Amino acid sequence: MLMKIKLTFLSALLVAATSVAAPLPQDTSIHVRPSSSSPTIGKLGAGTEPVAVTTGYGVLPSGWIAVTVKGPHEVFVQQKDLTKSLDAKPGAPLHREPRPESDVLTVAAEGDQAEIIGLRGRWTQLSLKRDILGYIQVASASTPSQAVPLPPPATRAPTSAAVTPAPATGQAVPIVQNPGEQSLPRLFQGRLTSTRNPLRPRRPYDFQLTGEGGERYAYADLSKLLLTEQLDKYLDRTVVVYGAAQPVPGTQDIVIVVESLQLR
Repeated sequence: MLMKIKLTFLSALLVAATSVAAPLPQDTSIHVRPSSSSPTIGKLGAGTEPVAVTTGYGVLPSGWIAVTVKGPHEVFVQQKDLTKSLDAKPGAPLHREPRPESDVLTVAAEGDQAEIIGLRGRWTQLSLKRDILGYIQVASASTPSQAVPLPPPATRAPTSAAVTPAPATGQAVPIVQNPGEQSLPRLFQGRLTSTRNPLRPRRPYDFQLTGEGGERYAYADLSKLLLTEQLDKYLDRTVVVYGAAQPVPGTQDIVIVVESLQLR
């Protein structure tokens, strides 16, 4: 499973200016929130001159600055916040862990590039290919207070225009989809299993991609592949497929028209 990212929602809307702080005297943890008790999402080495990001909401505690944290980042989104193309809906909260009460690292933006790398019950795990904001505590407690964004609301939608880059080998291809348009091919990961069962009606497709718990998240249309004599080596194995996701007419399901297939 895989998806898209280009412009950071918060930076696109809120960033007003940046400044370079004094070199750090020691290795410094980057936190999810401006609090030493909050989880860490990275580290800056001693001697680094952090670039402080000035934003347009709230005030940071004294001694804290906001910085940009390079991607990719592993995040979780609730499956109810996914579109039929398996993109996170713009404005959906992206959590640090697959729990509603876990920290929100950022919110999804239109044009995001993200790769689906796993399923955890009702949560989908993504590898988010963009930068996010983090917070560090600098040595001096007299550091001027700095504007900081409030926790991103799930209903806030980005206003920046999505950017569609050219596809790159081995990466997810961003989807910018208008009504009536087909989605572009991209990468998906999951366990390839058969849907055939003599005890139940025939499914619309003979194969599917499932998550760790065995739940189907998409059918797999393998008709474009010449794998008639080789499918056994892929069945019940974790695979990475490249193809376009499409809705199955008259249902809530989706199907991935697979163009290539390989073992994970």
